[in-house]
Order: sequence, then structure tokens, then C-alpha cells
Amino acid sequence: MLVYKNLKLIYNNVKLELSQKGFNQWMICNPGQELAKSIPDLPNNDWDKFIWIEPIIASKPKILQPGAVFNGKLNIDITIK
Repeated sequence: MLVYKNLKLIYNNVKLELSQKGFNQWMICNPGQELAKSIPDLPNNDWDKFIWIEPIIASKPKILQPGAVFNGKLNIDITIK
């Protein structure tokens, strides 16, 4: 399994750079035509132009004891040329 701390996506003149701390994986998906209809701010015909990206903890879960605190961080930088 490949684990990346940072992601860089470039499309035409837009560069999206994502970095995270405290997580061990990224989830990158498209909800598909039917599930996209349940996303209120996503027009029904735009489901195929949508990508969902978020840092997650999946393969090695963090177990927190009562009262413990988890600190996670997501940075998003967008550059438009």
C-alpha cells in the first residue's frame, strides 16, 4: 500500500495541493450518479465532474482512551494561473 502525506492535482490552469497531519491515508472517490443526488449543493448533472478527497485513518485505526484528544490537520492550497 502506498501512503502519501501530500497530494498535488493539476487540471488546466488550476493546481490543488493538499497536505495532512495525523492521518495515514487519503480517500479519493466519486459518489456516482445516484448517490450524488443526495448532495444538496451538487447539481444533478455534475456528478461526473466531482471528486471527493479527504484524509482518513482506516488501515491502522487510532484507539483513543476516554478523555484523550486526536489532533488532525488538513491544508488546502489552490493556485489559479
